[in-house]
Amino acid sequence: DYVQNSFTQLRNIQTSSVQDNQPKFLYQIASEYLQRMHSSGRLFEEPIPYGIQELDLMLGGISKGELIVVAAAMNVGKSFLAAEIAYSNGLDADKCVVLANLEMTQDQVMNRLLSRQTGIPSRRISRNILDKDEREILEATLIDLKERQATNQVLLLDAHHCQTPMMLQRNIDVILGS
Repeated sequence: DYVQNSFTQLRNIQTSSVQDNQPKFLYQIASEYLQRMHSSGRLFEEPIPYGIQELDLMLGGISKGELIVVAAAMNVGKSFLAAEIAYSNGLDADKCVVLANLEMTQDQVMNRLLSRQTGIPSRRISRNILDKDEREILEATLIDLKERQATNQVLLLDAHHCQTPMMLQRNIDVILGS
């Protein structure tokens, strides 16, 4: 029920943001495709890779306007999968990514990001049991993330920021200046 409710809320966000949702005849769509083909040489925009080789090979990437919902039981890796996709696009490929996580706090998400970036186990970071070298690596990583603010385009929203679809949309709009 929780997963279905989350999916419904996210679907409402997606459908409310669609600007041109009028029904079209097939000839109208064909005409639009021809215009695209003549202006850019391609019918569709290049999909954004997931950043995970196996997923990219199987699914081909994320198309513009797609809403990806990752739903499963707790503790099976949803947050890890979503974070990997967000990090590989927002940090490694400089794309704007919204990572909305209804189960983890920003601190938990940041802990996993730092673990990914440094190779230091997240448990050691969260418990603050770091040796001198690990502290230096962690500090350098934090400085790098801070200095990359112009290109670091991962927006982290936790359950506090996503209580309703309108709240999620409002937070995204505020951050992106819409």
